[in-house]
Amino acid sequence: ISGNAASNKNIHGTVSEQLKKNFAKSRWK
Repeated sequence: ISGNAASNKNIHGTVSEQLKKNFAKSRWK
């Protein structure tokens, strides 16, 4: 369970980073 929780946190963090990057790109266009 703790392993899955850590994996979910890592996935969520990666998605958040991608969203931030995409948001920054769309803002600067």
